[in-house]
Amino acid sequence: ADQVKLYYEHDTSPELLHLQIGGQDRMIITNAGRVGIGAAEPGTQLHVRASAATTDEVLTVLRLEASSTGTPGVGIGSAILLAAQRSEGSYQPQAKISAIAEVNAGAELSSALTFETADTGVLNEWMRIDHNGQVTVGNIDPGELLHIYKQDAAAKIRIQKREVDGAQVADQVI
Repeated sequence: ADQVKLYYEHDTSPELLHLQIGGQDRMIITNAGRVGIGAAEPGTQLHVRASAATTDEVLTVLRLEASSTGTPGVGIGSAILLAAQRSEGSYQPQAKISAIAEVNAGAELSSALTFETADTGVLNEWMRIDHNGQVTVGNIDPGELLHIYKQDAAAKIRIQKREVDGAQVADQVI
């Protein structure tokens, strides 16, 4: 079995609390409250680093799971909530990214990825990529591969191409 060691390093700057397993640092906490998992010098409040020999694939660094004490159904999911402090001191959600089950039957779980932003303190879903790959902006029920909705007669969509051989390609506004 691997040896587990917890020790405090007080003669360094910053002071560090180390958790070692098998002679390797697995987690470090600085005296500023920064936590490093796989990162020897945490650069943010939570700094997670995954290392592997691979050079051509994406590494999963963080896993979030939602579970239920009942029977999970459509709508269960995991989210990341981003919040900031208001001028009067309380904290308010600013945005949320969620994975939400759209189909949950037996061994099949199909999900959507949703994006919400706050308007006067209330989170609203503004974009969704459903389990079929359809993208919707401003509406949660996509009718096409890309569905953009805004209840405003003046709403426009701009499609702009990049420069081609130094010549600016004209915008197309729909």
